Amino acid sequence: INDQRLAEHFGVSRTVTRDLLARMHGLGLISKDRSGHWSAEQVTPERIHHLFTMRKLLEPHALLEAGPLVPSQLLEQARDSIVAAIGSPPASSATFDQAETDLHVTILGYAPNKEVLRALHRTHLLFGPTRYLLDPLLGIPSDLINAALHEHLSIIEKLIARQIEPAARELHEHIDAAIDRWLLRFKIAKDIANHLLDANLNQ
Repeated sequence: INDQRLAEHFGVSRTVTRDLLARMHGLGLISKDRSGHWSAEQVTPERIHHLFTMRKLLEPHALLEAGPLVPSQLLEQARDSIVAAIGSPPASSATFDQAETDLHVTILGYAPNKEVLRALHRTHLLFGPTRYLLDPLLGIPSDLINAALHEHLSIIEKLIARQIEPAARELHEHIDAAIDRWLLRFKIAKDIANHLLDANLNQ
């Protein structure tokens, strides 16, 4: 990735593109070699599995630490947001993205172990597609979205009741189930790409 060409293409300064590239690097979307050259990381099913494995190992541990420290008001607000989303289907991309952020970023952010949180920061690229639930390439069926919201709700209700260990166990199960939901995006994209390819060949 050439930051100068990127700046020229979008009509912005190199300071802007360098800041953007640094943020993308922090999320694991791109890498930087010893010469200072930026490269885009390929998103593959194998890499997704690796990132989810990291989440399954670290997020429940972070929740055990964070659970007793999260203010009750914040937990109740997160719960009410999910209840409203479930009660007014279909959930919008913004609503689902907020639910993801509330549990996996804001609540976990109360964990005292900042090294764990820094490691988890690299997995946040997985949340990107939640902003495009209705996109034909990245979208997923509404019943799977609803299932994920109910899983979030159950975890947060346990946190409100200060049942921290059961909440951590459910979080592990939730992340495990999320792998298949995420990889479904690859199947949707592949099917559409194959359909377009066949259509072009038949023209």
